[in-house]
Amino acid sequence: MRRCELVGWAKVMIAVFFTMGAVFCFGICPRIGKQFADAYPDVSYLFWPCLIFVWATAVPFVAALVQSWKICNAVQREQAFCSRNAARLKHISFMAFSECILYFAMLTFLAISNLLHPAVLLLILVILCIGFAAAISSAVLSHLTAKAVNLQDENDLTI
Repeated sequence: MRRCELVGWAKVMIAVFFTMGAVFCFGICPRIGKQFADAYPDVSYLFWPCLIFVWATAVPFVAALVQSWKICNAVQREQAFCSRNAARLKHISFMAFSECILYFAMLTFLAISNLLHPAVLLLILVILCIGFAAAISSAVLSHLTAKAVNLQDENDLTI
């Protein structure tokens, strides 16, 4: 595949992830939360705090997608190995780790409060696994990109 095709597919995937996140945050979560609040009226007071939490955790997710889009634009301009991309990947790693910390805190709060439903536990565990995988992958790619930038700078100096 050529560079333009790869960048195009990457941008399509970023748009798909954004759409899935928006559907999850503004479609699925409110509907499931409302059903859960109707089924368990004794904990219905948690509907809005939990929904606001989900919306707040969308901010780092969208920030990471914006950084990914910028990386794609740099790759499209044939500037894949630059210090900006290394910093962007580091930022993505930080955003993914912050998502994991937020969801782990929510998991801990729900467990301590004895309000942890098995479906919610499963959902939070899936989000944690995806978040840690994204954080570690982007941290490794950031390190490798920074090394490539250093090698490229050394080669430019020797020529």
